[in-house]
Order: sequence, then C-alpha cells, then structure tokens
Amino acid sequence: MEHYDMTRRTGTASGGGFWTRRRTGIATAVGAFVLGTVVGTAGAGADDEALAAAEAEGRAHAEAAAEDRVAAADARVAEAEAQADDAVEDATAAAADLAALEQDAQAATESAVAEAVAATQVEAEQARAAAVEEAVQAALASAASPPATSSGSGSGSAGSSGTDPHFGTCGEANANGYGDYVAGVDPEYDWYTDRDGDGVVCER
Repeated sequence: MEHYDMTRRTGTASGGGFWTRRRTGIATAVGAFVLGTVVGTAGAGADDEALAAAEAEGRAHAEAAAEDRVAAADARVAEAEAQADDAVEDATAAAADLAALEQDAQAATESAVAEAVAATQVEAEQARAAAVEEAVQAALASAASPPATSSGSGSGSAGSSGTDPHFGTCGEANANGYGDYVAGVDPEYDWYTDRDGDGVVCER
C-alpha cells in the first residue's frame, strides 16, 4: 500500500512514461499528415511548372509554325508580284513592237504610193514625149513629101520606084488601104514612127 501511493505522488507508473502507446500513435499520425502535406505541395508545384513549360513550348511551336506560314505566304506573294511585273514588261514590249510594225507598214505604204505616183508621172512624160516626137516626125515627113500626083483618094503622094503613097500618118495610110510596113523590107517603114519598136509600122 505504501508503494502504490509513492507511484501516484511521483506521477510515474511501473513499465511506462509520458510517451505512451496512444500518444506515440497520435504523434506518428500528425507527422505523417504534415509530411504528406509538404510532399503534396511540392508535387503540385512541380506539376504546375511542368504544365507551364509545356504551354510555353506549345506556344513557341505554334508561333514558329505561324511564322513559317507567313513567310511562305510572303514568298508566294513576292513570286506573284514578280510574275505580274514580267507580264507587264512583256505586254509593254509587245505594244512597242506592234507600234514599230505599224510605223514600218505605214512607211512602206507611203513609199509604195510615192513610187507608183512617180512611175505614173514617168509614163505620162514618156507618152507625151512619144506624142511630141510622132508629131514632129509627121510634120517633117509632111514637109519633105512631094506633092500628090495620083488621082486616088486620100492625101498621100505616090512614092518613087513603085512605093506606096506617102501619107502624113499611119492612120491616113490605113484609111487608104496601105500598110503594114516592115523594117528592112518595106522602104515605107522609114516614113513613119514605130511607136512600140516591134519593127512594124502602120499595122492594120
């Protein structure tokens, strides 16, 4: 009885102390809770950092892809502009060539017209010269002809040595039934003008 009282007074019991089994279990549970909380907080922070890194990487990839698409579009636009510039240059060159061709054609037409006019003038001058020469030859022949002695019709005069009458023109000779006269064969050939130079005058 004496021993029991001593134990109560000192606050101790045989075989035990402050850290009883119950108190030890409670402390262990509290420590585990605190440790889990700390570990969970640390794990949540690591997950947030990984998520942020993934989001940043995704944004970087998206921005790079967008920049690539913009660069490709710019390249296509530049190529289209270059092609348009080439087309404009080709069209301008074609228009210049067409204008040059039109000028050449106009110049060729004007030259051809001028040549035709000149040729016509030359022909007209030649025709006038031939007419003047024929008139002169006719006048000279008429002045050199002897008076007509035949009683035949017409104004021609009978030639000597059995030649036909000498008329002023081939028209008169033909009207009186005379002609053709061939150069080197008929002496009457020398009386008239061979206009076409074929060696025959007063053709009928």
